[in-house]
Amino acid sequence: MVWQVLGASALASAVLAGFALTVPTVRVSADLAPLLQASVMALTAQECQGLGPVLGTVQGRGQ
Repeated sequence: MVWQVLGASALASAVLAGFALTVPTVRVSADLAPLLQASVMALTAQECQGLGPVLGTVQGRGQ
């Protein structure tokens, strides 16, 4: 019984791999740099809330 389950699992993964290769995909690498830049900016803005004057001074933009 175990070998039947393993065989069915191997067959299912081969079918799904073939299906994944036939589905057209969008190239992500072309738009990866702007996506990462936007993510960095969003994370920086989120982490720096409430620390504006302190962070500005540390980065040289303050007084």
